[in-house]
Amino acid sequence: MVRTIVTPSKREVSIQMPKNYIGKKVEVLYYMLDEIEVKEDHTSSLALPGSPISDSEFKNWIAQAEKGPTISLDESKSKWALKRKQLQKLIK
Repeated sequence: MVRTIVTPSKREVSIQMPKNYIGKKVEVLYYMLDEIEVKEDHTSSLALPGSPISDSEFKNWIAQAEKGPTISLDESKSKWALKRKQLQKLIK
């Protein structure tokens, strides 16, 4: 994927495509950045949506996680291998 922001000086704008894009369907969009409302998102993970947390809140979260139950690496690998097989069956 290639993304860039340009400020055109005339009505025509040309782009050079990477070689591996030749012969492929490519979507081209254009819009003025001030046409859309941009909200600053300080969280980049969809798994943890919400507001940013402070350093002390983060340290407290880590401390609580370290006190929680743990499993061995071998047990974890075994559980994930089983889960992987289950997921692969679902997508076939």
